[in-house]
Amino acid sequence: EQVAGLHRNLQACFNRVNGRYFDGCLARPRLTWSRTFSGRRFGHYDPIRDTVMVSAILDRVAVAEHVLDFVMYHELLHKALGVGWRNGRQAVHTPEFREKERQFEQYAAATAAIETLAAMHV
Repeated sequence: EQVAGLHRNLQACFNRVNGRYFDGCLARPRLTWSRTFSGRRFGHYDPIRDTVMVSAILDRVAVAEHVLDFVMYHELLHKALGVGWRNGRQAVHTPEFREKERQFEQYAAATAAIETLAAMHV
């Protein structure tokens, strides 16, 4: 586990997101920064290891805190909602998931920032 980055701390991020969006009731998963920069995958939740991995590309002063919080929120939604089913296949981004994802307070700004970051790191 590696919660402290150069500029951001995943423990602090988890605490903010858990308190604001999950009433502080979500059990803390393992938290870690990726060891490499990823410009397309900004986070990942591994349910088997109960681990949230966040791309080190978000550990920058230039990346707004709400962008990191949104990625954490997205990954914690995977933890909270688990896997759904659509047309007989597993689906992790179900309509319920997308609806809850849009409840993030700065959804539009965060998703726009992520799209910009992704375009810069193709």
